[in-house]
Amino acid sequence: MKRFIVLYLLLGSVTFINAQNTEYMLSSEYKQAIRQEFYRLVNAHRKANGVRELEVHAKLEEYADIRAFEQKARFGHTRPDGTPAGSGWYNSQNFMNTRFAENAFSVHRLDPDPVKAANYLFTRWRDSAGHNRHMLFNFSPPIQMALGIVPELDSSGRVASGAIWATGFDEFAGVLPDNLTSIGTNAYFNSLFTSVTIPSTVTVIGFGAFDACGFLGSVTIPAGVTRIDARAFSRCDELVSVTFLGVIDANNFRSNDSFPGDLRTKYLAGGSGTYTRQRGSNTWTKQ
Repeated sequence: MKRFIVLYLLLGSVTFINAQNTEYMLSSEYKQAIRQEFYRLVNAHRKANGVRELEVHAKLEEYADIRAFEQKARFGHTRPDGTPAGSGWYNSQNFMNTRFAENAFSVHRLDPDPVKAANYLFTRWRDSAGHNRHMLFNFSPPIQMALGIVPELDSSGRVASGAIWATGFDEFAGVLPDNLTSIGTNAYFNSLFTSVTIPSTVTVIGFGAFDACGFLGSVTIPAGVTRIDARAFSRCDELVSVTFLGVIDANNFRSNDSFPGDLRTKYLAGGSGTYTRQRGSNTWTKQ
């Protein structure tokens, strides 16, 4: 199954360019120098924060370059034709992983020094909470990364580019702290979890706790959970199986927007058990 997610936007500009270096800045040598320094910075950052280093993936670099180029036509995580950012990168030979995440950047002027250009990109993403969270996700291997950057002359004669830092991965299991009693507001918003185990000690799943976790496929709600707030699992587009082990009163199941589709209504009518739906459907069925 193909699954995609989009992350975080950042718009910025570099303030210096030396016109005499234009030819070099448009070369593959310059782009590769930016990439190598950027990868070094990312992995040093991850190592300093206790998470494993990432490998570079040549095919993912090719697709990241496509996405970087597309930023000129449509900045963000939707492609110019309106499809999600990850559509088109997965090939039929399963050569790459099935999930794609990206940080996007519109670079209005590139520094002619590739080390400075790489540091600028890295620093802006590192200093933005959402982008930095992506950089430090402790994925389960295998996990690849790529920097897409396509230097071109803009209408003012400056060397500019879109930039995409992309990751490709298969599985990412969310590990929540032991003895957790409540999951707070937006605690895991937009996480890349493909699976998560909610501890049996949890009693409250707060507002937007797992909102926009676009890869989360199934979840079990422990018997101790007595309250689920609005948007707790909203926009979890891949969520197709939910198991309720206990009883949640209608007044404490705060909103029909807690889950995609009609799951709240079905649960309140059917009680504990496992509910499933077809991907993309709003209709849940008790098993």
